[in-house]
Amino acid sequence: MSACIGASAAGARAVTASSSQGIMYMMEVLPVASGMRLPILMAVANRAISAPINIHGDHSDAMMMRDTGWIQIFSENAQEAYDNTIMGMKIAEEALLPTAVNLMALSLLIAWKMSAYLKIVKWKDLLGSLLPRTIFLILKIPKPLGR
Repeated sequence: MSACIGASAAGARAVTASSSQGIMYMMEVLPVASGMRLPILMAVANRAISAPINIHGDHSDAMMMRDTGWIQIFSENAQEAYDNTIMGMKIAEEALLPTAVNLMALSLLIAWKMSAYLKIVKWKDLLGSLLPRTIFLILKIPKPLGR
């Protein structure tokens, strides 16, 4: 997540994915992304927090993120997850807030159902060019953050 924050602060489109323990590792920097109003997209395969390991679907990772300032979109099936991922990036860029697209891990990630997918060219047409409204990392104009 720190790499995504740096990339987004420099003006790039930043996307990552995680679940369960990975979200726990990110908890320290999740509010930083929303506090800096960075349009980051994260795909979250919702899984239970493990002890020692658990692959069952659960929203405990999403509930940890609830108060971090992230927009969360929940998907019911693989098609919705695909569509929400495209919309999630546009929403993040318009709202200037990081967005998580959630998908119930065990039940949907292994589902065998046909979904309609767009070609990459259409994907790029839908999102358009990234025109960052705020770029924090300009080497010729240094400025402090978080004061």
